[in-house]
Amino acid sequence: FRRIPFIETFEHELTHAVAALLFFRRVTGFRVRGGSGAVQHVGGFGGRLGDDFIGLAPYVLPTFTVVSVLVRPLLGPAWFPWFDAWIGFTFGYHLWSMLNETRQAWTRRAFPSATDGEVTQSDIARRGFIYSFIYIVTVTISIHGVVLAILANGYSGVPPWAREVWDMTQVFAVAVWDQAVVVADWARKSLGR
Repeated sequence: FRRIPFIETFEHELTHAVAALLFFRRVTGFRVRGGSGAVQHVGGFGGRLGDDFIGLAPYVLPTFTVVSVLVRPLLGPAWFPWFDAWIGFTFGYHLWSMLNETRQAWTRRAFPSATDGEVTQSDIARRGFIYSFIYIVTVTISIHGVVLAILANGYSGVPPWAREVWDMTQVFAVAVWDQAVVVADWARKSLGR
């Protein structure tokens, strides 16, 4: 267990690198030293959205779980009970490390970079705490929902899950709009306009 900080840091930086590759960005540096690490990348696309996904990926993307879910269809049915236990283990590890890493990164405190020793902030602090909170919650629910839909119903389970999320989002948006109209009417009457 003394090695877990190294494993956790390695997985954290690996997730940054995988996310960079998803945006067709060439990874030019990968360093893990003790409890700190860094990934450098260039090129690709995605702009600010890509930068945010890459920067916050370790908090939302269960790398080992996603790889395991993608490998699962290649295995025979005899593997499923054991392999599903492995997927559960990787998912549990991601949840544990996500909470641990988020707690550690939720600070304004600066620290030396693993690459050049230059003082830097955490991934979360660089993007702002409110934005990071909303992003992490929203993207975590989305990615974890897709993974769980695949595990529960196979790849064909994703479209019904997406439809349900879309329907619930529309209901939520209408409710928020209705409340905004009520507040606006109240404010207009209160101000005598």
